Amino acid sequence: MSTQVQIRRGNTAQTSTFTGVIAELTVDTDKKTIVVHDGSTVGGIALARESASNTAGSYANSAFLVANTPTHVANSAASYANSGFTQANSNYTSAVTKLDVTHSGSSAYLIDQYSGNNPSIYISGGETIAFNLNVSGHPFVIRESSGGANTSTGLTHVSTTGVVSTGASAQGYVTGVLYWKVPFSLVGSTYVYQCTIHGGMVGNIVIQQPASFVAANTTFAFDTANSAFLAANSAASYANSGFASANLISGVNTTQNTNITSAGTYANSGFAQANSAFLHANVVFAFANTISGGAAIDNTARSLANSASLYANSAFAAANTDVTNIIISTSETYGNSSHYPVITVTSNGRINVVTTQVVVDPSAIAFAIALG
Repeated sequence: MSTQVQIRRGNTAQTSTFTGVIAELTVDTDKKTIVVHDGSTVGGIALARESASNTAGSYANSAFLVANTPTHVANSAASYANSGFTQANSNYTSAVTKLDVTHSGSSAYLIDQYSGNNPSIYISGGETIAFNLNVSGHPFVIRESSGGANTSTGLTHVSTTGVVSTGASAQGYVTGVLYWKVPFSLVGSTYVYQCTIHGGMVGNIVIQQPASFVAANTTFAFDTANSAFLAANSAASYANSGFASANLISGVNTTQNTNITSAGTYANSGFAQANSAFLHANVVFAFANTISGGAAIDNTARSLANSASLYANSAFAAANTDVTNIIISTSETYGNSSHYPVITVTSNGRINVVTTQVVVDPSAIAFAIALG
């Protein structure tokens, strides 16, 4: 069976009113579509409708977006995660301790690990302390003194939603965590925490030397005190030797003068050593008493320093004691029977002059000591 196909063309106005014959095709030059005619339907039957084509495209685009939405969500989640990771590593400061801070009405802050209202808390210079705030109605700040200027150095506040504030902007919050990296330069100072509304809600923050620093300096003080202790003992020995030599004068004139000179040398040496040890011990004593921290080893060092100071004082006193009890027996010979030695001793125990005197009354020989 042969079939004849007729093809026409026209614009939308022409094809929409054309009925045509069976199997006749019409090309709509406006819509760029083909219409099939059945001989009865006015305008024929479009093989590809414009609206249907648009709808299909719309569905296709929608499906594409839906398919790509999980990727966008995943990318967004990754971005948030990376941002959170970066923030956590740059803003959340590691602290030696985190104190939970609450309040008792409008009269006091309460801090865990410490007892009582508005307790004094302790932190070492160069370390970081954290305050976990739960003090609604009582803005928490760190100040140089009660009612004084707010500090801003080393402060970081992290809100409960992760918002980070630093410096002066980190002060005055009632929730979140406040980190304070305490400057080492503040060692020996006392700052305060205080409510900006209720001035009576205030407590001390005592800033101490780091434990490692105290230990190192206490060891140094301990060693130095021992050194002073040994030096003081040595000085005491020298002073005692000089004292004994000064009291042990005997023999003929030449030997006697030699002993006297030797005694003077020992006494002078002991005096100098005692003074040196005394000064050294005093320096150590003062240094040991300036070390803060209250560690047991610190107390030991101070005790040794005190002991060294006592020994040095003893040596000092011995070296400065005037030698006035040298006794000459009439039965002994000193150079010859017509002369006796005269030793001049200064007030600090040093032998100054050695001379001889003629014996006027041999039965009453006396050893004259002129104290200067």
